[in-house]
Order: sequence, then structure tokens, then C-alpha cells
Amino acid sequence: MRFVIFLSCFLGFATSASADGTGFSIDNSVTSNSRIQLSVDLDSDVNHLLVQSFYLDGPQSNPPPEVDYIAVHNSVFQGNIYLRQGAGHYNLMVFICKLGPGQTCEFGAQYKVDNTDSSSHVFDLPAPEIQSDDPLILGLAIRITAGLKDPLAKARAIHNWIIANKSYDVRDYFSGAYQSMSWDAVTMLGRQSAVCEGYANLNAALLRAVGIPAKVVTGTANPQPNGQEIPITGAGSCNHAWNEVFIDQTWMLEDPTWDAGYIDASTHQYVARPDNTYFLPDPEVFNMTHRKCADQAL
Repeated sequence: MRFVIFLSCFLGFATSASADGTGFSIDNSVTSNSRIQLSVDLDSDVNHLLVQSFYLDGPQSNPPPEVDYIAVHNSVFQGNIYLRQGAGHYNLMVFICKLGPGQTCEFGAQYKVDNTDSSSHVFDLPAPEIQSDDPLILGLAIRITAGLKDPLAKARAIHNWIIANKSYDVRDYFSGAYQSMSWDAVTMLGRQSAVCEGYANLNAALLRAVGIPAKVVTGTANPQPNGQEIPITGAGSCNHAWNEVFIDQTWMLEDPTWDAGYIDASTHQYVARPDNTYFLPDPEVFNMTHRKCADQAL
């Protein structure tokens, strides 16, 4: 789940090169690699930054922003802001936030940035729930794929690590609590169990960390019940999440949740059964049980 604060009005575009507040700076207003470094040093109890990135050269005259929430420790932050939509002009709005009881956000700084990188990085750069640049994610991805050169072998190793080390969160699934919980990739590292969103976010983050583009896909999953297993899906029409991974110039399918195991229909207990049935399966077979609603890039 992504925590979202609704800002009540559309935030207009910058008219100057930058309008930064005290304690804010960026390393450059022009970038060739789809990222800029933001530095923040504030004397306050700020615990998050909210960054809205407006891509000004897209087809929409008033584009919705991409929204990133960034944790701030001891009121200090230095890190990358990613421009995922490719080359063009971006307007960045940075807000200072105190999340928690009585949460508030107030304006901090505004920047106009030019990106000259002609490639789109929607599915290979880090995102709020797919933190592929986090040191813990990077370290784990490197350990899992150590000695492997082929992207397919790396993807398989990551898939197999996840399905062997994470179980399905039966308790929160049946109680419905999972719908209000966070399932981002970094949070997943500290949990033994997950629901499908957590499996998919962690898989995408580890893949992106080793240079393999990956999507998190939401959709409807309806396997044929056999009386012994309960289909592992969520609530609603788009009730499941899985991945697509870009290997050999092709988007291939992957569902680590279903490959990890199943829920026993008689006991409602999770049964681990790691296999590779849903690792790069035949699309025609996969689409008999899975129907995509959307690609969740962020």
C-alpha cells in the first residue's frame, strides 16, 4: 500500500529555473542520466519529503505528477530524485512532511529540471515501492546472483530465492488487514510472510537492482479450484499482482506468489511448495488464469 496525502489543488509549473527554500539544494538543473541529487538539511522534526515530479513534455497539458515519499532521518537527506519519463522538462515540487498522527506537509522548494536522457526508465529505475537503489536490496541482489552472467539465470535465481524464503501471510489475508498494510520491497526484507503485492514488489526491486527491467502487474487471477487448494488472490476485480521481466528484448511473465505455495482449503494453512511453473510460462497458458488490469510502474 502506498501512503498518499491528497493535495487539494493543482500545483502550477515553475516559471524560473529554481525557487528553493533554505536548506535545499540540487546538484544540477540539467541531467543526462534521468536523475538529480537532492540535498536537504533542516532544523525541524521532519520525517519525510514528498516530491511531485511533473513531466511537462507529455501528451497531457496538465499532467498528473509522479509522487515519491522519501524518509528523512535526523532532518537530513541526500539522495537521488528519478526522472522516469525520459527526455524533456520536469517541474519538481518538494514538500516537508511530518507523517503520523496529525500529519502535515508544507511547501519546501521548487525546481525546473531538464533531462537529456532519451531513454524511458519507467520500469528500470527505483520507485516508491520498488526501492532497487536501497543498500539492503542491492546487497541481497548481488549475493543472490553472484557468479551469474546471463539475465535469465539471474532472474531465475532471484525468483527461486523469493519463493524459498517468503511464505504467504495467511493471517492478514483472511482478516483483511493486508489491505491497509505496506508491502514495499524494503519492508518485505524484514518480513517472513507477504501477500502477492509484496512478492511482486520485492521481485521487481531485486531484478532492477541487477539491471533487469521489471514491471509489477495488477490483474485478475482465477485458477480452477480443485477442492484442496484455495486460490491465492486478493479482494476485488483486480485481485492479484505478479511481474513481467524484460529478457532478450521480450517482456516475459512471472508469478512468484503462485510458485511459492498454496493455502490448504481444509485447514486454511499455508503450504510451501516452491517450483517454477509460473516462471516465464507460455503466455497462452498463463493468460488462462491471469488477466492484466494495469502495469504498476511506481
